[in-house]
Amino acid sequence: MTEKIIVDCPKCSKKVRIPVGKKIRFVCPSCAEELEYDDLPEISKNSGINPKETDKAQKEKTGYIGHIALILSSLIISIPIVIGYYQYLMWIPIKSIEIRMIVVVLIYALSVYLLIFKFKKLAFALMIILLLKMGYNQYFNKKGLTYNKAFRGYVTLVENKFEKQSQPFKRC
Repeated sequence: MTEKIIVDCPKCSKKVRIPVGKKIRFVCPSCAEELEYDDLPEISKNSGINPKETDKAQKEKTGYIGHIALILSSLIISIPIVIGYYQYLMWIPIKSIEIRMIVVVLIYALSVYLLIFKFKKLAFALMIILLLKMGYNQYFNKKGLTYNKAFRGYVTLVENKFEKQSQPFKRC
């Protein structure tokens, strides 16, 4: 609930409750006098911007680097999954296999991007934790996922999938 203060009407001395921290116009209930009350901080008065709007804009602001990181992570996630399930995606009516693959990757990457964008704080936190863990394993020669193993696994997945040239999934 918003806090309210009591203001006296200068004409009839009627007490009116109004919200705190806002610039508001209102009509006195007893004398119908139109009044204006300004309780905004001085900084927002000078800038002409509502402080709630700036808070909302800062929360929604991701920035160019954030969007680039989201796009790259969605592509990194979507390419191996599309390669793995490509045989089930042959129903798309494009004759060239390469163009069909690119279209499917872009569609899937867009859906992953929207999902990651919705949960961007969690996605960024998990990405940072994963990169730190991989760096720790790489630096101290620990078992587990390292940058080299991730890159080699990614390349092997792509090479194996295109070397086999598996038959497309046939519908009954």
